[in-house]
Amino acid sequence: MNFYIKLIIKILEKSMTGQDSEILYKLKKGIDLNSQDKKELEEIKENIELEYFLNKKAMETANVDDMEVLQVYQNNIDKLKDADITAVLPQLKDQMLFQRREEEKVKYMNSLVEKYKLNDELKKYFPESENKEETAEEVKSAEENETEEIKK
Repeated sequence: MNFYIKLIIKILEKSMTGQDSEILYKLKKGIDLNSQDKKELEEIKENIELEYFLNKKAMETANVDDMEVLQVYQNNIDKLKDADITAVLPQLKDQMLFQRREEEKVKYMNSLVEKYKLNDELKKYFPESENKEETAEEVKSAEENETEEIKK
């Protein structure tokens, strides 16, 4: 198996986008990809690149300091009383950082929607139906409410 195929397999295994794909299965088994498979592999590659960019962009602003972690721990001490604090605090910080990163990704995507007026462009091609669809602001506020509930 050549180097590039091994590299593609490793990348697909590590990515959320490609780890369950039929493409990965075929590459591991040494089965040649047809034109549809190659097209799908290109889409997976684009999704991985997009996810990488969004994660990198979100990490520029997403951070969690130790005081925040301690505050969340203290607010939930009754639920965590049997847990080892040296194990819980790093896990808590990782989870909080992951959550912040996801929030930052959504904020960034929403800022692009607003900046380029993408909702207006979509309305040209897909006129509003009778059912009201969620706007970016409604999705954002719903996610903020979920975040507040988790912190409690």
